Formats: sequence, C-alpha cells, structure tokens
Amino acid sequence: MLKLVRSDLVMTNQASEIKISRWPKKREFLAYYLLYKEFHVNPFNINEGVEVLMKKLCMNRKTAVNVVKRLKRMNYLVSVDTLTLRCRDLLGILDSYLSLYMYTRLKKCSYKKS
Repeated sequence: MLKLVRSDLVMTNQASEIKISRWPKKREFLAYYLLYKEFHVNPFNINEGVEVLMKKLCMNRKTAVNVVKRLKRMNYLVSVDTLTLRCRDLLGILDSYLSLYMYTRLKKCSYKKS
C-alpha cells in the first residue's frame, strides 16, 4: 500500500522510501526500460548496464554512464552494493507517479470547492 507524505513529496512504499523528482526524459525512460527488460529485478554490475546501453541504444560510454548515474539519482536504479545495481519494479514506479498525480489533482479540486 502506498502512503503519501506531503512535507517534501516523499512516497513511502512498505519497504522503501522513494523520492519523486520529475518524469524522466525519453532517453532516460527508454534506457531504464531496456535495463528492466534485460535484467528485470536481478542485480547487475554497473559496467554490464553501461555495455547494454552502448550496444542496444548506440550510446557512447560517457553518455551511457551519465544515463545510469541519472537513473540512480532518480531512484529508478537501486544500489545493492558499491558496484551492483538493481532496477526498481516498473509497476511500483508507475504507482508512485499515479499516487503523486492523484494527490495533486485532489488538492487542486479541494481548493476549488472550499
């Protein structure tokens, strides 16, 4: 069950806290989706993820590394240890955005009715 705490827009999901910053850009989301399809929720080495992005999305190494860092910062990728990452579940991410969107819509709606 998702619970929204308004103070700084932190989504809490029973096991972890997810900070929602913004919707990803097309390249970021497609890179995440590719990594999710390739590894699902299994842990993978950072270099393996970079190699997948370089081969399948024709990115150079620097761009692929920056996209992986950005996805990690946006909490699409979670650190297992220093060099190992894991993709967050796609449905969990979409549920987080849906909850945030519903919260902001309901807040706007309640202001109009008051």
